[in-house]
Amino acid sequence: RIPMADARQAESALVDAGLRLAATRPWADIRMTDIAAEAGMSLADVAGIIGGKADILRLYGRQLDAKMLRSLDDEPVTGTPHDRVFDIIMRRFELMDGDKAAVRSIAKAPVSSAAGFMTLAGSLLQSQDWILSAAGIEDNGMRGALKTSGLAWVYVRTLRTWADDDD
Repeated sequence: RIPMADARQAESALVDAGLRLAATRPWADIRMTDIAAEAGMSLADVAGIIGGKADILRLYGRQLDAKMLRSLDDEPVTGTPHDRVFDIIMRRFELMDGDKAAVRSIAKAPVSSAAGFMTLAGSLLQSQDWILSAAGIEDNGMRGALKTSGLAWVYVRTLRTWADDDD
């Protein structure tokens, strides 16, 4: 077993490698062997850490969620529920600013497998749950699922616009 600190370092190295590659070429053209080489790992080592490219994006999303939530410790959001959600989402986009070229490449790529789609969908919904929780408007049951799904739809549409905007 890999110690927790080493596993997190390895995950971060894979995320960083994937983003570096995606910033320079289409995500759809990047293979796991490319990411492993960029991270300085063997493919076998990578397979022991993640299941594929979708896991890299899931880990990136988790890193963004943690940074976004930490930012609220220093600068809490205020205002109406709508204002709080908007401010939190804008923080998340600000955190992605340095990775914009990579995010643009990734957003344009088709999901290559059903398992990858499920991983990304789950990660997206989990991030929206964190946003709603941070805004103080989380909910349970069908109502919560509808809020999360609705916010995910808005987030994806906004992400695509943001990724294509160079201003």
